[in-house]
Amino acid sequence: MKATGITPILNVSDVAASIRWFGLLGWNCGFTYNDEGESENGAEGVSGQGQPSFASVCSGDAQIFLCLDGQDCAEASLRVLMATTIWAQYG
Repeated sequence: MKATGITPILNVSDVAASIRWFGLLGWNCGFTYNDEGESENGAEGVSGQGQPSFASVCSGDAQIFLCLDGQDCAEASLRVLMATTIWAQYG
């Protein structure tokens, strides 16, 4: 398997605020997750599901993962990385 990119994980104290900050730089929200699973409304979360604890921001082909206070980042990012790799290879 040949790596085609690396996605850094930033530990942040507020995922939603971090998404908004990256938005000021022209980056887009790729996905967000919270305790209930994937959120559909980006930085604002889904009503009743709370704020995101894990997310990505994207600019062109670049992507950065945002993780709330480092909670479960290794496990969550590994699942996303595996899914992304499988999709890229077989999707």
